[in-house]
Amino acid sequence: MRPYRLALSVCIISLISFAPVYADEDCDLTLREAKTAYNAGEYSKAKKLYDYVVNICGASYGNASSWSQKCQEALTPKLSVSRSNISVGAYSGTTSITVTSNRTWKLNNTSSSLFTVNRSGDNITISYSANPNTSSRSDYFDVVTTDGSKSVRVFVNQDAKANTTPYISVNKTSISASASGTTEYITVSSNTTWDVQYASGTMYSVTRNGNTLTVTINANTSTESRSDFFNVKTTDGSKVQKISLSQYGKSSSSSSSSSSSTPTQYQVDQMSAEFTSVSIDHNVYNGGETCMKIHSHFSVRNMKGFKGYVIVWVYDRDGNNQTSYKTDAKYEKYINNSHSILSWETITPRYDSSEWEDFVLYLPNALISKGGYIQVEIREVSTGKSLAWSNRVNFTYNNQ
Repeated sequence: MRPYRLALSVCIISLISFAPVYADEDCDLTLREAKTAYNAGEYSKAKKLYDYVVNICGASYGNASSWSQKCQEALTPKLSVSRSNISVGAYSGTTSITVTSNRTWKLNNTSSSLFTVNRSGDNITISYSANPNTSSRSDYFDVVTTDGSKSVRVFVNQDAKANTTPYISVNKTSISASASGTTEYITVSSNTTWDVQYASGTMYSVTRNGNTLTVTINANTSTESRSDFFNVKTTDGSKVQKISLSQYGKSSSSSSSSSSSTPTQYQVDQMSAEFTSVSIDHNVYNGGETCMKIHSHFSVRNMKGFKGYVIVWVYDRDGNNQTSYKTDAKYEKYINNSHSILSWETITPRYDSSEWEDFVLYLPNALISKGGYIQVEIREVSTGKSLAWSNRVNFTYNNQ
C-alpha cells in the first residue's frame, strides 16, 4: 500500500503546480482576443472578454479592469458642441462651432430664414443673413447621433436691425420749481443729431454735456408764479420734444398765498442725489421667478427723515417705456397704471449724507418683451421731485 499512496501524492502535487499555468495561458489568449475585438470596434465583445480575464486572473492582470472600463465608455453614446447658444449682430456674417462625439452624427431642422449650416468633419459653419426687422429674432437646428441616442439643440439669436427712423425722447417732460429756483437733469435719447431750441426770457438756462441737459430755473423775484418751455429737436426738425417749466412766486409779506414756497418745498429744493454705478446680473432666481438683479450705488444729501423712491424704469432701444399687460397678482408691483414696467423700493435716509453701495432691485424676465436699456431714478415722495437719474445700462433679449 505504501507505493500507491506515494504515487497518489505525486499526482495531486502535479495538478496543484500546473493549474495556475493553465489559467495564465487562458487569460493571455483571452487578452489577445479582447484586444483584437477592441481594435475592430467590437466593444461589447471586447468587454465580455476583459471581464472574463478579471474573473479568472484578477483585475490587474494585463490591465483587464482598465480596458473593460474603456470598452464601457466606448459603448456609452456621447455628443456635445462647443456652443449651443449663439448670439450674433444684425448684419450678415458667419460663425462656427465644433462637435465632439463617439458616434456618427448628422444635422436636423436646418431649414431657416435666419441661417444656413454646412458641415466639414467635426466643424459646423453657420452663415446668417442680415436681420431686416427692428426686433430681434431667433431660430435653431439640431445635432443628433445617427442612431438617435443623443441630441443637442443649437440656438442662433440675432440682434434687431437698427431703427433708422429719427426719434427723440427725454426722461422727463416737465420741471416744477419753488420761488428759490432749482437745478435738474434731463437725459435725451435719440438715434440722430439733435439741438436745444430756447424760448425767450430769463427764467431758466440750459447747458448740454453729451446726452445730459442741466436745466437751472433761476430764483423768482416776483410774487406771481411763472412758466416757460424749451424744445429738444432733431437737427432736421422732424422730431420735437417740448420741456415745460413752472415756478411758484416768492412769498408776499402781506399775505400767505398758494403760490408761496412752503418750508417742506424749501427743504426738498435742497435735496440732491448722485449715482456712482448701476449694473445688472441676468437670470437670477428670486421668489420662484427668473429675474434681472439690478445693483445701484448712489448717495443722497439733505434728505434726512424724508422718504424717497428708488425706481428702475425699462425702455426699448428707441427710448420708449416698455409695457406689459399681464394681470397676474404677482406682477402688480412691477406694472404701473400706464402699463409701464418698473421695479421700486423706498428709502428713508437717517443722515444728512447717506450712501447705498449696493441697493438691489429685481425685475422678472417674464415682463420683458424686447432688448433695450434700464435707468434708475431717485425721487422724493411727498412732492414727486426727481433728484437723480443713472446712466443707461443696456441689455439684450433672448426669446428662446
